[in-house]
Amino acid sequence: MKIANWKIGARLGASHALLLLLLAGVALCGVQGLVRANGALHHIADVNTQKVLLLERMATQTHIVARVIRTIALLDDSKVAAVEHKKIDAARGTYEEANAALERMPLDEAGRRMLADIKQQQTATRPLNEQFLSMSHANRQEAVFFFAATSGTYQ
Repeated sequence: MKIANWKIGARLGASHALLLLLLAGVALCGVQGLVRANGALHHIADVNTQKVLLLERMATQTHIVARVIRTIALLDDSKVAAVEHKKIDAARGTYEEANAALERMPLDEAGRRMLADIKQQQTATRPLNEQFLSMSHANRQEAVFFFAATSGTYQ
């Protein structure tokens, strides 16, 4: 059965049916593309935004620790310094919570490297901060000189 032998109505109907099938295929491809784009958008909104918020919380807590350490360096009253030290403990607790939540999130290779770099910086600076804080209890003048000599990134 040749198409040329079909009546004009049958040929028009078949061509319209073929066009409708092609349009349905294009629409299906479009819907699948929208589903993929929606998944990527949800990843950005749910995962990446949460990572940024956690990193911002960690940065804020680092800033609080640095600011409080500078305040302690200027204080003469040990009772006020003890109150300030509690702020450091609270900031470090919040920092550790955010860091733990960030470590539980899905990370790519760049994210794991960044987290390792943050951990390395923390490992290098926290002992210096602790040394300054212990020195500030015993000998404020020596602690201030130590602070000035070793100041950098704090946590």
